[in-house]
Order: sequence, then structure tokens, then C-alpha cells
Amino acid sequence: MPDKVLSIRQALRIEAKKSRVIIYVEYDKLTKDFVGYDVSKVQAPDRINGMLLSEEDKSAFKRGNLLELADGTKIQHRASEPKGIISDRKALVLSVLIDGGISYLLLRGIRSLSENVDQKDHLTPAFNSALAEMEGVKVSRQREFGMPELPVESTMRKVGR
Repeated sequence: MPDKVLSIRQALRIEAKKSRVIIYVEYDKLTKDFVGYDVSKVQAPDRINGMLLSEEDKSAFKRGNLLELADGTKIQHRASEPKGIISDRKALVLSVLIDGGISYLLLRGIRSLSENVDQKDHLTPAFNSALAEMEGVKVSRQREFGMPELPVESTMRKVGR
């Protein structure tokens, strides 16, 4: 079953002196240990592959719920993963609004949602558009700081491997 969750998750509510903290605990098969995280400290992306996440989507992402984007991409936050995310795609472009500017992160080599199912091709129109936007920002920043420009085309070929 492709949507099968590969970990045991449990939410713990800890109430201490007027503040409530929600901590999710996952079982990590690799280390055979439990990993816990404070949901309020997780930074959810504002966009994934250029698609804007609603506040409800961001909240679900922080809690580790499976999200399905408009293009069919499925993602899930996972504290026990080195990249913090698993997906049915091999690569994603995440964007986050920080200090009034947008920052991009290209994640490649993302682990699959399911061990028995191959990941889908990440080169969707949404991914390509987000990558081009990210590269456009990179080129404009290089010009701003007087750095030599690298051709966008060669960078895009590397991502497609």
C-alpha cells in the first residue's frame, strides 16, 4: 500500500504553567529509537514546487500528516529523516519567506513514502517552473554582488539526473 506510514507517531500534549506544547514522537527504524519534536518549532515551507501552502496545510505538515499537492505530489514531514521530509517525488523545490525575502531550497535524493513503490518523476511542470524561478533569483543575486553567472541550462541538466 503506497500511503502506508513507515513509522509509529503519537502526539503528546504537555501542559506546564499556562503553556501547552504539542510534541510528536516517531519511531525511527534505522536507529531503533524514538524521535520527538515540538510541533511549534518546525518551519513549514510557504511553497512546494511553486504551489502555495495554506495555513491548514502548513499545520498538517508540521504534525507530520501526509499532504497531496495540486499536481499530485505527496509529501510528509518526518523528524526521523535526515532531510526532514519524504515524498513520492525524487526532488522538490521548497521556498520559505524569511526576513522579508524568499529563500529557496532544492532537495534531491528524498526518500520514498513507501519502501516498495518507486518514486515518480520529479520533473513536473510545477517543479520546472519553481526551479526556473529559483534560478532566476540566483542569477539576479549574482549580478547584484558582481559574481560570474553560471548558465541556467547546465544547472537544470544536473538536477534532471
